[in-house]
Order: sequence, then structure tokens, then C-alpha cells
Amino acid sequence: MIALLVVVSIVLQIAFGVHAWNRRASAFWLASIVFVPVGGWLAYAVIEWLPGTRLRGALESAADDDGEAVDLDALRAAVEDFDSRANREALARGYSAVGEYGKAIEEFERCLSGTRAELPLLRMEAAFAELKAGRHEDAARRLEALAESNPNSDPERRKLLYAQALEQLGRLDEAAGILAALLPEFVGEEICCRLALMERKRGNSKEALRLLKRMLGRCAKASPVYQREQRMWIELAGEAYKEMTGDT
Repeated sequence: MIALLVVVSIVLQIAFGVHAWNRRASAFWLASIVFVPVGGWLAYAVIEWLPGTRLRGALESAADDDGEAVDLDALRAAVEDFDSRANREALARGYSAVGEYGKAIEEFERCLSGTRAELPLLRMEAAFAELKAGRHEDAARRLEALAESNPNSDPERRKLLYAQALEQLGRLDEAAGILAALLPEFVGEEICCRLALMERKRGNSKEALRLLKRMLGRCAKASPVYQREQRMWIELAGEAYKEMTGDT
């Protein structure tokens, strides 16, 4: 029995150690887990891991059936109970989910400090919020810094966000070049649709029509499941094609 408890304790120590490392926890927590075998990981579980799990559950349960509405009161209350970085991250994501991007940016900035200042996921989420808030220069700068420090962290999504920021800044040629490079790498129709609309915006109607026609033809032959998944992009492409050709 004692041997079993020792094995379980070691397994939990390793598990929470990996969790703390992946979450870029402070050196205090890493040292506690390593050098205080039971008390260290147990304290980490109660103070950091459990509150984060609780808040993620609050975020999921606060969403309605469509996954769109978020009960911010529940999220803020959970943060008041356990004011940790994990909780602040979930609150930031809650603000972002309901379109309160200014508040989301504030919370992301609070999270991006100390040992977590370089965490790629948070930086990308903060850039997304800045982009949606109209802070295009800030988003572009953050994404440029992310590309320099973490070039292999979800590069396709980062490049897509960067292209959107460049488009809003009027740097259309650069944005189109990024989208064209992403076209063979992305699954789905988002990149093709965005690139076609970008070419139209640049005045390259011939290329825009070529992309739209090819995309719509491909999607017409796709499965109903794929068509449902890509519905938004298919509809955008269809509307743009009709406007450009005068086809009703």
C-alpha cells in the first residue's frame, strides 16, 4: 500500500511538473514541485491548477447552446475567488469571445508579464484582440515580435493574422503575398477567399475571378459536411463573384 502511494505521488509530481513547465509557471513553483515532493505539487494543484480548471469549466458552462454568449459575471466572480494568471487568461478569453476587445487586451497584458511574457499562445490571442479592436499597428508589431522569437509556434495562424493587420494598414501587396504563400498550406477555403477578395481590392480583377471561380467549382463538388463547415467563406465568395460578373 505504501509503495503504491509512493508511485502515485511520483506520477503526480511528474505530471504537475510538466504542467507547470508547459504553462511557464514561476521558478518558485517549479522548485517547489521538484524539491518538495508532496507539499510542492499539492500546493500547486490547489493554488494554480484547480482554479484554472474551475474557471475553464465556468467558461464552458457560461456559453449558450450556440457557444456564443458568455456570462462574464461568472468569470469575474471566479477571478475574484482565485486571482491567478490562469484565471486572468480565461477572463481575457471571455472578454474576447463577447467582443469586448479593449478589456480583453488589458487582461492579456496583465497575463503577459514575468515568466509568461514570451508565451506564444497568449501573445497571439492578444494580437487577435488588438486586430479586432482596430489597433492594427499594435497587432502587427506584436506579431512581428512573435515571428522573431517563436517562428515555429503556429506559423500559419500567425501569418494569417499578420496579413489581416497589413491589409488594414494599407500594405496590400505584402498581405497578398503572405496569403498566396499560405494558400497550399491551409485546410479549408478561408485563405482562398481572403486572397481573392484581396486581389479584387488591389484591382487585380482577373486573378480574383480566377480564384473565386475555382473555389466555387471545387466547393460545389464537395461533400455536404464540407460545405456546411465552409459555409461562410463559400457565401462570401459567391457574393463577390456575382458582384464582379453581374451574374444574378
